[in-house]
Amino acid sequence: MLLLDDEHYETLVKRILTRSEVTRHFPQFDARAVEPARVTALPEAERVAYYVSGHWTTR
Repeated sequence: MLLLDDEHYETLVKRILTRSEVTRHFPQFDARAVEPARVTALPEAERVAYYVSGHWTTR
């Protein structure tokens, strides 16, 4: 049994479970990680445009 804080449990879960366990039991964490990784890989001007556009606030 694992009791989690509703607001900050993602960090704890990722510390105590293996990557495959996280993916299996908490697939939403993988989905959330995809967009920041994609944006980080963008050229600087495109990253700025992304954040200025406000797209990051709707995810």
